[in-house]
Amino acid sequence: MVLIHHGKGLPYKPEMLGNWFKDQCKAAGLPHCSLHGIRKGQATRIVNKGGSPDEVMAYLAHKTNAEGITYTKKADRGRLADSGLSRLTDAPVVQPIGKVGPSTPKNGGNST
Repeated sequence: MVLIHHGKGLPYKPEMLGNWFKDQCKAAGLPHCSLHGIRKGQATRIVNKGGSPDEVMAYLAHKTNAEGITYTKKADRGRLADSGLSRLTDAPVVQPIGKVGPSTPKNGGNST
């Protein structure tokens, strides 16, 4: 367990800690970073490495899986699609390249 307190020895309120962290990120030249962004990124990484909703819930200290379902829904969809397609052992895995549509021009291939 980590206890973080400010200079006066009192605990931070959640919004105050986030604001302090954002200020530190700006001072470090990382204005795009935030405490929430780091938590969100870590939760997404857990899911992308095969983590369960329960693991995300535990990491984020959520009380229900519904609170963390956002992260599992946004998991690496390409990896999940490849994994799902690999289950189809009776058919080759084919990935479309470019647009999917008619292979011949509407004018029948004539340039006139």
